[in-house]
Amino acid sequence: MGIYLTLHFTIVYVAYYTFFFIDLTRTVFGPSPLPDQVPCYLAQRDVRTMVIPFFLLLFNITSACLLSICLVLLNYRHSKSPFIKILYIDGTYHFVLMAATTTGNAALWLAASYEYRFLLLAAHQVVHSTLASRILLRMREVAHKDLEPTLDGSSDMRLTRITFAHTGSTRSTMTSYSSSAGHADKLDNIN
Repeated sequence: MGIYLTLHFTIVYVAYYTFFFIDLTRTVFGPSPLPDQVPCYLAQRDVRTMVIPFFLLLFNITSACLLSICLVLLNYRHSKSPFIKILYIDGTYHFVLMAATTTGNAALWLAASYEYRFLLLAAHQVVHSTLASRILLRMREVAHKDLEPTLDGSSDMRLTRITFAHTGSTRSTMTSYSSSAGHADKLDNIN
């Protein structure tokens, strides 16, 4: 798996930067009619070479997502962890919607007139920030529920103590109060 990932990302990013620099050298900027307000403007650009990096990144993200889904299904298929469920379901939604908006952006760059090229750009940014926030908020909600005490006032928290190797006269001890999710770490120094 490590060799495949190394080759995959090396090939994708070498191709990405190759086409990026080709596009950058073919882009022509012209002098602005209003130099006080805008120093220069885009005079000419080859849309076909500009879209290739988009599709390379889309391929890269798609393959990473499919590998992640395969690894989750192989290793955590029987897990009852709500965190795995959140990352699996919401992460899949996030990927599908981001891939759809990225594909739409690339299609608009290829086919639409100049006025419509940026139509999905704001939607792409909104989808990304909204779904990333949703994942974080749902994970926080699960962590908060996990730390709440039960109805009888007791909690599912266990005390764990780890003593690290000491140097000289100071010894570090980490006392961790953890539930099944492992929260609220505290570090104590004992002389």
